[in-house]
Amino acid sequence: YGMKCWTNAETFDRDMPIDFLPIKFDKLRMKLEAAKRAGYDKAITFEFSHFMSPQSAYLQAGHLYNRYKDFFNLK
Repeated sequence: YGMKCWTNAETFDRDMPIDFLPIKFDKLRMKLEAAKRAGYDKAITFEFSHFMSPQSAYLQAGHLYNRYKDFFNLK
């Protein structure tokens, strides 16, 4: 049928008490590399605006975004 699947790489960690924070880049890289080994070459993420956007209220989100861009040589 020519179908292709994308992976959903979550960009947050859940802590206790229930607190959602942006993940460290190494964990995101690990998820993307595992997806690639499984045959996925495209990825989406849930809640980019909160956990990975440079405009997020979380300072860590902007750092995650910058590390992602650096890793994939994006401008």
